[in-house]
Amino acid sequence: MYQTLTDRRQYYRDDTWIVWHASNGQSNYVAFFNVSEHELELPEELWSELVQPEEKVKDLWRQQEITLHNNKIASHGALLIRF
Repeated sequence: MYQTLTDRRQYYRDDTWIVWHASNGQSNYVAFFNVSEHELELPEELWSELVQPEEKVKDLWRQQEITLHNNKIASHGALLIRF
């Protein structure tokens, strides 16, 4: 997957979250990293400019369709999606 991606870039960063975005011409990929010491709900402001609120995206680690609304990420965990 990495070799076919273009426009790889850090989209957002603060003391709690790091967000990376990339695309390959057919799909977009976003990785959300919770760098805090606590499990946190993924804030809508981190993904709302990229994905519609009820849009289904593919969780690439779990291999299932999800929505990002009300999604929690473990401390030092990550979520990788494709849409």
